[in-house]
Amino acid sequence: MARGGIKMSRSTAEAPLWLSVSLLTLSYFTYGWFLHHVSVGLMVWLLSGGFALALSSLLTIAWDSCRQFVLRRIQSDVGYTLAILSLASLAVALIAWIHIFAYFIVMIAGALFVRLDTVVRGFSRRRAFLLLLTIALFGLGSSWIATRIVAIAFA
Repeated sequence: MARGGIKMSRSTAEAPLWLSVSLLTLSYFTYGWFLHHVSVGLMVWLLSGGFALALSSLLTIAWDSCRQFVLRRIQSDVGYTLAILSLASLAVALIAWIHIFAYFIVMIAGALFVRLDTVVRGFSRRRAFLLLLTIALFGLGSSWIATRIVAIAFA
């Protein structure tokens, strides 16, 4: 069986999504637990939901247009210079806030893992987007609920 030039065994195509879904859910859950631990406001929770929406759409629906936009900008000398300066600034921020960046890197890796599973299984972009967004919001929401329950139980 070949999809997109990749040969797959029958067991690979029929394997459940539970591993990648579990990892993505757990990554958003731990990020939500971190947000509760540092006592952030509602705005940060909403921004985190916005991040989940943006990442889900970037990896599915808007993938081609974003990729073409970035590739066109890098082809010029000015675009290449701006890309290098942006990456250098990002590296400085990463070093300064490594504990926060670690959460984002794990969430992005988990989303890529789920997206890879959806591509292998032939999901449409819309269906993959809805799956990624649902998992991310479920992870954030369940961590928010769990932290509220723990706060009430131990108050």
